[in-house]
Amino acid sequence: MLSRPRAHACFAPLASSILSVFMLRAVAASANRLPKFIPTSTSTMAASTTATSIWGGEPATLLRKVPQVTAEEGRLPVYTLTFSTPPSGLNVRIDHGDVVKVCVPDYKPKSYSCSAEREGEFDITLKVYPNGRASGYLDSVGIGESIVVFGRGKKQRSPGAFVGLIAYGVGITEALPLAAAELSKPDAEVVHLIWASKTFGDTFWHDSISELSKQYGERFRFTTILSREEREGSLKGRIDASVLSEVFGTSFGTSSGGKHEARREEVRFVSVGTKSMMRATDDMLAEIGYQQNTHALLR
Repeated sequence: MLSRPRAHACFAPLASSILSVFMLRAVAASANRLPKFIPTSTSTMAASTTATSIWGGEPATLLRKVPQVTAEEGRLPVYTLTFSTPPSGLNVRIDHGDVVKVCVPDYKPKSYSCSAEREGEFDITLKVYPNGRASGYLDSVGIGESIVVFGRGKKQRSPGAFVGLIAYGVGITEALPLAAAELSKPDAEVVHLIWASKTFGDTFWHDSISELSKQYGERFRFTTILSREEREGSLKGRIDASVLSEVFGTSFGTSSGGKHEARREEVRFVSVGTKSMMRATDDMLAEIGYQQNTHALLR
């Protein structure tokens, strides 16, 4: 008499496989319920491996975290994070507006300006936004922990004798290093930076600005404009075409009747802010006779 195979023995391997799948799904679901910005050694390693394979990034270790603006009611915090240079180098050109791409776990790489670069280390200065996915991730990184980064940029510099930089809020983190880079070159006779902020308490890097003024004298000119505060030495209001005409026309002498009126072709501009702010600034500059197809510093 033939014996019938036992059903449970036959399907035991299949049942085991199915159980394993459900266990893995349960673990994954549990992991997805964890807070987004709590780094763990396992998640950091997985993110680093994935980002390195997909984006070609390399690890950079957080060395220091320095507050620039302290959080209080109506004001968001700003920090400068100093990271070690990746093994193959950072490969960004501050004077060309190149960016550092930060690989945010379970998200796309986020662009940040390199606010300074020194031997073996570099800085990212950022504002931390409520529920900000990228800024929240960077704010969560602890000293000694690593992120994955890579450099990106393809703009070309079109030098000019008169360089105007317009920074909106935290856009100063790109604009001031760019101003310093322009001043270090012989092309620029005058570099004028205007910084638009809500209040003076939202500004920072005062020592660095003073050092540039001392080092370069009349070659470097700096203006602040505050939208919510009246302060001696600062303009009051918001940037518009009339403000740009007054600030840069006087500074460069390139407005109608100015001593450098014939040199308007040598004027260059960069604005740093949100995309809508930069588009609006391009329109303002065009309104006063500076189209960006001929007057952009970086193209």
